[in-house]
Amino acid sequence: MLYKVLEYCFIEDICILVFDLKVLDIKGTYVSDRNAAKYNANYFPAKNGYEKLDFRTINFRTPYYYGRLIQNSKEVMMSEVLVPNVIPIRYIKCAYVFNEEARRNLKKQGFNKKIEIKQNEFIFER
Repeated sequence: MLYKVLEYCFIEDICILVFDLKVLDIKGTYVSDRNAAKYNANYFPAKNGYEKLDFRTINFRTPYYYGRLIQNSKEVMMSEVLVPNVIPIRYIKCAYVFNEEARRNLKKQGFNKKIEIKQNEFIFER
């Protein structure tokens, strides 16, 4: 759904929340090995499913290699942690924003955790 957000929002309106890995301990949490909406996604209980994820592909900076799309890389890069209901705020470690304006916007909203400017995290392939 990130691509939809990017269609309708300015980069200064977006933040990326960074969560503690302890979210995996929340009862009923699952991980998917690719975009959870894909027909071929596999779901695993978070406790042991985390080890089944393809972190080499998940951590690719781009799904392309010399201009050619690497098969299934986009959907695997979008692996998900699926937490039932709500993630308590205590699990949020920090937020990444694109620039100082975005940092100010987030602070105005009452966000009281660490805010880091990380422009390289906002390079998205469509």
